[in-house]
Amino acid sequence: GFSDEIEDNKILLSAMPGVCIIAKVTEKPCEMALNLVWKSRRLADLCLYSSTQKQAHQCWSRAQHGSLHFQFESKVDVQFWLQKPEVSQRLELIEVRVLSLIKRKPERRRRRHVWSVW
Repeated sequence: GFSDEIEDNKILLSAMPGVCIIAKVTEKPCEMALNLVWKSRRLADLCLYSSTQKQAHQCWSRAQHGSLHFQFESKVDVQFWLQKPEVSQRLELIEVRVLSLIKRKPERRRRRHVWSVW
């Protein structure tokens, strides 16, 4: 089960989905519904932070697990991490990546034209 993967004092943090894909040319940031979930073997006081804002997104008191569901909006990769209140050490850090599919398409099109001789 899930708890077997966690060492005694280890905390697991995961993001679903872990990638936001921009499929069309736009000036807007990548948007998606993001679900962050953490689990711990022991009860902990923890706050969830990200590289996009100074304040904590959410804090939990004496909890073994928690989740946060929100609308992700960014043009760049965003890091999320857990830390204890009043302690600046990052306990578990993950990254949600923003990928653009736009850059690759022109090359593919050009290559295809090489073969369309007739």
